[in-house]
Amino acid sequence: MLEADGKLDEGTKLIQEIQIETYGSLKNVEKVDFILYQMKLVLERQDYVRLQILSKKISKKAISEAGLEEQKIKYYGFMNRYYIHEKETLEAAKAYQTIYDTINKHVTEEDKVPLDPSGQKKKDSFRNFVIYLLISAYTNEKVDLLNIVEAMYPRELEKEEHLAKFVRKFLTFELMPMNEETIQTDMSIFEPFQERTQHAKNHMIDLIRQLVQHNIRVIEKYYSRITLARMSQLIGVSVERAENELGDMVVNKRISAKINRLAGIAVFSKRK
Repeated sequence: MLEADGKLDEGTKLIQEIQIETYGSLKNVEKVDFILYQMKLVLERQDYVRLQILSKKISKKAISEAGLEEQKIKYYGFMNRYYIHEKETLEAAKAYQTIYDTINKHVTEEDKVPLDPSGQKKKDSFRNFVIYLLISAYTNEKVDLLNIVEAMYPRELEKEEHLAKFVRKFLTFELMPMNEETIQTDMSIFEPFQERTQHAKNHMIDLIRQLVQHNIRVIEKYYSRITLARMSQLIGVSVERAENELGDMVVNKRISAKINRLAGIAVFSKRK
């Protein structure tokens, strides 16, 4: 009633006082629905700290029970807004994967009302899963997930030509042509790069960065030393940009290298 009257702060304060998870007489689905409603209200107030606290009241095991598919999708949808706000792109990718798998599994089972009649949410979830995976920092977990995308979702990838080419390039040691304007134009049709999404501009910057750093990893594989000018030419960016990205990779221990700025040479060394 308070929410309907536009008194969001009062409504949120009132509902937070109820520790629904301690009520033994309630069914699991009713508790989950109540906590999800609490999460919805705190999200409307952009209270991300309280959202994280509330999310821990719902266990991943409990929400994966049969019959809770709608709640599961809603829960991971809320969590995605939290992950994107906190710039936890790999976690956002995994949450979108869960949403996609839940819808997909539900569709293939007979005698059930579809969770996504239009199929749009399913399509967007797969796209966002791959995109947030692409823009996340390079880790072993990211590589494992990229391999899973290629192995387990071949049909879906076939329908997404722009995403498929990036996935395959990240999994091979080949230089990726860099034309930032073309990449920005091609990728602007996807939700994570549109203005309505939080940090949309940063997402585009992160994607370009991951492509540049991929090219540097390819160069490291074939060169022990290289001039910065030649490296920037191979990557397709300015010398300053190439040097900055190489420096970032060294600082974050994603590559082992030394830069002689006076001589304009980068020397790669094998990790011990």
